[in-house]
Amino acid sequence: MRIFDLELGGYRSTQQRRKTFADRTLFCNLLGTRIVDFLSSAAVMTEFLPHMRLATRWLSYGLILLGLMANFHSALAQTSGKYSDADIQAVESHVIRSMESLGTPGVAVALIDNGEIVYMGTFGVIDIAGTSPVTRQTPFQIGSLSKSFTARAILQLAAEDKIDLVAPIASYLPTFRTRNKIQSDLITVNQVLSHTSGISTLDGNRHQMTQYNADDALSFALSKLETVDLKYAPGSTFEYSNANFVVAAALLEEIERARFEVILKERVLQPLGMENSYVRQRPLQSAPPAIGHARLWGSTKPTPHIMSRMNIGGGGVTASIEDMGRYMLSVIGSDRFRAGNSKLASDSPSAIYSYGWFVERELDPILVSHGGLNPGFSAAAAFEPETGKGFVLLTNQSGTLKGEIRNGVEDIMRGFSPRPATPSRFAYASAVFAVILPAFLLIGALLSIKRINKMRSRDPQERSPVWKIGLLITILTGLIWACLFAIPQSFGATFRSAFMFQPDVIGGLGVSALICFAWIIARLIFAVRQRTRKT
Repeated sequence: MRIFDLELGGYRSTQQRRKTFADRTLFCNLLGTRIVDFLSSAAVMTEFLPHMRLATRWLSYGLILLGLMANFHSALAQTSGKYSDADIQAVESHVIRSMESLGTPGVAVALIDNGEIVYMGTFGVIDIAGTSPVTRQTPFQIGSLSKSFTARAILQLAAEDKIDLVAPIASYLPTFRTRNKIQSDLITVNQVLSHTSGISTLDGNRHQMTQYNADDALSFALSKLETVDLKYAPGSTFEYSNANFVVAAALLEEIERARFEVILKERVLQPLGMENSYVRQRPLQSAPPAIGHARLWGSTKPTPHIMSRMNIGGGGVTASIEDMGRYMLSVIGSDRFRAGNSKLASDSPSAIYSYGWFVERELDPILVSHGGLNPGFSAAAAFEPETGKGFVLLTNQSGTLKGEIRNGVEDIMRGFSPRPATPSRFAYASAVFAVILPAFLLIGALLSIKRINKMRSRDPQERSPVWKIGLLITILTGLIWACLFAIPQSFGATFRSAFMFQPDVIGGLGVSALICFAWIIARLIFAVRQRTRKT
């Protein structure tokens, strides 16, 4: 389950492509006009070949048409619906190069083209501590890619007239409510599946760390929403929130009167022949799963993790690349995303999110995609409905410095040179900050204690002004609040849930808060001792 971060860089938008087309056309026009002027002027000056002006004008028009055709061919090449052998080689090279630079233990990738899986590659090992290779049957946790599985099951119920997508959730799930019941009673099934319910990102991530796995886990998770205030009016604004798919999973259990794991198995996994895929708990017949790893300050560490039943609706599926290839074929070939469908996901209340998928309509061709992030795992899937091209990428590594292998694969799919998978500047800055801040605070605390000791040795009766002590304690208390609450919540997570995904950065903030707390205690002890001695 991911703390959401959508990246749109690395490929050109429709507007950028149109600008390039216009620039090229303008250049051809100017070139043709200059040729006409030059040759016509020469013909007039020499009074030779009286029909030269007409001939040269037709010649220039021919050059302009040739330029337009070349530009059109270039545009077609950029949006071609076929993977070439060079594209496949580029994907392999990009994955191998990225794994070496990022220390990624294992990767699996599948390329889909026009209703077929044209390439499936596996790289590395399932566990950095062992030698077992990643295979086509190796299950990976797919994080928030699970959301489309949950949405798919609900859409099946809608097709069977067991549920109305525009009906309020509370009409099927009476136990669902937020603090303001009047408002939450207006939230529809569609709004939950499109992240327009009004529940915030932060409230959706508050209980990521809670490991409660009883049969009533989803009901328990639902009860946590009773104290939540909606951030927006239902249906008014898009905001990604994992809580929406807690509600969706609970809704499935209520309608079907079965465990969520069984529902997804019977409605999605079994019909598609996904034999090495499951929800949360591995069945005995499944292949050995990949072990999760975290990228911590340049090294890769195993981080075994199993998603709590409370959160399985938005991040509980584990699947092999072979099975995900089958799943993507069914998605790309569905009526909802079929090429030429002018009503692409139009029944979703959100313009950019449709039943477990982001729809980037401003791109040409339209891109449908989603990422997934569980502790120790990252995944991505994307496709172009118009061309039939798509890909799935699964890895067993997460963390601040995990990089983004998906970006390069997506670039190749869209006809561009692959971006390197190196972590972003912000990721590097965050990791450095997480080291510098506690070091800076520790040095400050030690220097402060040294200064106090020096002052006491010079004059045991001397003491610091109360206002200085108060100012220091106020500043340190503010830093504790920032480290434990303000900074994590600015990224839509609590300290505990953020630590699952970025243990290096959040761990650094935690150490900083501890140093600040110890500094406050030490300073208060010195102040009390000084006043005691003077009295």
